[in-house]
Amino acid sequence: MLDKLYKKQGNTLIGVLVVIVIIIFAYFGSLFFLDKDGESNIEKANNIVENAKNDIDNINDIVEDENKIIEGGTENVDANEEEESRDVDENIDLDASDWGEVIIDSYGFKIKYHRDWYYTVNRREALQDGYNMIVGFEEDENIWEKLPPFIVELIVLEKDMEFEGGDKGYLKTVEEKDDLKYILYTDKEEYKSLVDEMSETFKFLDKKVEESNEEVLKTYQNEEYGFEFQYPKNYNRNVINNSGNKVLFDTEGPGTGLSVEVKEDNINNIINNLYDYWKKGEDKLIDSKKIRTYYNITTPEEAESRGPGAISGEWYKALVENDGYIVEITLNRSNSDLFSKILETFKFTN
Repeated sequence: MLDKLYKKQGNTLIGVLVVIVIIIFAYFGSLFFLDKDGESNIEKANNIVENAKNDIDNINDIVEDENKIIEGGTENVDANEEEESRDVDENIDLDASDWGEVIIDSYGFKIKYHRDWYYTVNRREALQDGYNMIVGFEEDENIWEKLPPFIVELIVLEKDMEFEGGDKGYLKTVEEKDDLKYILYTDKEEYKSLVDEMSETFKFLDKKVEESNEEVLKTYQNEEYGFEFQYPKNYNRNVINNSGNKVLFDTEGPGTGLSVEVKEDNINNIINNLYDYWKKGEDKLIDSKKIRTYYNITTPEEAESRGPGAISGEWYKALVENDGYIVEITLNRSNSDLFSKILETFKFTN
């Protein structure tokens, strides 16, 4: 860039000199031929030349000043970027009193995140990278459609494992427990203070309190299709990824917890499209309606044999047929007692 500037400035000087010389010759020639006072005209020409030299000196001074600015330009740009980053950081409201909160039952912790942000839980890509889980946080409400990396990440990994990329951003170890450690990370300088504030909200769950929360049930009602059921207090309804025929209740981000979907399809088609690992469970009757149940219990050994992304745990599913549509209830990574309790509260309201 500097070479181009010097070349440009050199061309400018040459152009100025050529113009000045042409003016001098034109002026001197006209006076020589038109004015009889030759000595006076030569004197005037000399004055013009002297003024031109002064102009050239002034141009050189300007060029020299420009070069000084360019030589220090990198430092100025860095200073501006640093100032801009600091402004962004200072503009983030760090009052966590009304922030959202995500509860991760499987690892027994909870953490708050900024009220204007959203979160998602990623296991598949985390496992591929050798981590246990990544909880991502961003301002984008469609974050659940994205893959890592996220603007701010909470990573769960083995205690003796190093997080790759930690030297490229801001890394903070939040807690260590048993064989795991929990770290917060961002590669954006402007979100360091946010990471610090989030780390202060991280807490391990009191299992006695969480178990008591499962005893407190909330009621979900679907007026369009006419049914209702109760679910545990610690299951949060997902208000983003929902439609008229599908509702999610998350414990660990979109796609976890409890899902209820209404399908206008033939019951046999739905059953035939279930994956092979769904086993037939006990059938039940509710309001003379038959409930078909299925379960999938995946051991750690089975999950490992299925490859990256497979997760161990217990899954339960119920299919309830009613007047041309099917209500499909799926409980993810939970237990049979809770599944039975939810089904006991299910009823049609029309």
